[in-house]
This record gives sequence, C-alpha cells and structure tokens, in this order.
Amino acid sequence: MVVLAHAGAGATWQALLVLCAFGLVGIFIGVVAGRIRLDEPGDLVLPFAATAVLASLSGATNSVLSDWVGWWAPIGGVALVAILLATFTPLELTPRSPLTIGSVVVALVAAFLLHGTLEDAWHPPDGGLERDDVTIQIVEPSDGYTVPIGPTTLTVQVEGGTIGPGPTTTRPDDPEELGVVHVFVDGIMVTNDDGRPLRQNEDCTDGCTEATWDIELERGPHVVSVEFLTASVESFATTAAGSPTVDLVTIAAE
Repeated sequence: MVVLAHAGAGATWQALLVLCAFGLVGIFIGVVAGRIRLDEPGDLVLPFAATAVLASLSGATNSVLSDWVGWWAPIGGVALVAILLATFTPLELTPRSPLTIGSVVVALVAAFLLHGTLEDAWHPPDGGLERDDVTIQIVEPSDGYTVPIGPTTLTVQVEGGTIGPGPTTTRPDDPEELGVVHVFVDGIMVTNDDGRPLRQNEDCTDGCTEATWDIELERGPHVVSVEFLTASVESFATTAAGSPTVDLVTIAAE
C-alpha cells in the first residue's frame, strides 16, 4: 500500500484546504463588497491565482491550520459554489441578494453539522482515538517459537477491554469494549475467502478477554501481529513508546 497522505494533527493537505477556504471566503467577501467583479470566467483567474499562492503556505502552517479543517472545509466549499454561480449564472453576490444570504446560512449550518464528522474522519487525535487502559498481547505462539507448517492456533489476550462478535457501524460508549482484532502475517491482513478480516473462533457476543484464530503458515520465518480496534474499526492513538493496542511475535514454520 502506498500512503499518499495521512490524517491527524499536522497533515499538510488539511492546512492547504483551510488556506484555500480562506482565499475563497476572501473572494466571496470582495465580490459582495463590490471590490471584485465576476462578469465573465476570465475574472476568476487573478482571484484564484491569489488563492493558490496563499495555499502554498500550507507547509509552513500545517501544525496550526490542520486543526481547523473541520470548520473551514465546509465553509470554503460553499464559498466556491457561490462564486461559480455568480460567475456562470445570472445570480449575483450583493449584500442583500438571495445568493449571498443563502450561502452564508448554508456555510454556517454545514460547518456546525459536518464539523464533528470531519474531525473524526480527517483529524483524529494523535492519529487515532484516545486510549484509556486497553492492551493486547499474543499469548501463543510465543516470540521465537517454531511451529509446524500449516494451521497454527493464535491465542490473544486483551486487558482493559473486550473483544466483540464483529465490526459494527457504531462503536459502544466505551470504545475499548466489544472491539475487533485484525491479524496480520508478514504485514498482510489475514482474511476469509470473501476478503473480510478473519474472525476469532469464539462467539464473543458478551465480550471476550481471550480469543483464538486459526492461521496458515508456510515454511520459513514469519512476523505475526495483531491490532485491537474499536467495534467500528477505528485505531487507537500511538504513544512515544509505540501502541499498547498492537503486539507481534516472530516465529518460524518448519
């Protein structure tokens, strides 16, 4: 997998979106105030160029402005639509025009309604949800062990939380309860025939603190790792020492 961009604090593309929103809102205000004219498409060249220059500062401002993306992305989107409508349709952006009033109302409503969703999706704290005390550990096989080629039982224990029956669209009030565990062999997620992540052998409807998975290993050394996620399949934040919700062992199959 090639990572093109990351979410969370300090993301440069988020700062770029915020700066673009600043520029678009500036154009919007300039048109409403009569300082910028949008009589034909060519009138957009200079304002959009100025917005592009402003957006080029994203690399120097990402540590601060990336935190604002949840508010400014919807506002910038509405401003862009209003500017295009004023340019390509008979609608006008004047202090009392319906387009101006409607755009301001929609922008404010969109920012308040979408802020939380965008923050969860684009700007989770420290790259993931805040963790309380949940930890995960591979019990068997132990690190450095040699196992037979073919089916191997992987046993995992969770403390400070529980493993649930499977992923859901919403997570419980306590995100560390009824979570899901993804299993990886040599960095590749172990899946069922239908492509979905391999589920534990136990039912775990009421929550399990220990569960097992049956994985297939070919001859040679392998790195087996597990990650504990919320029921809605969200990762927990890492710390300076790593992530207590991830564990791995190095074993050999012979």
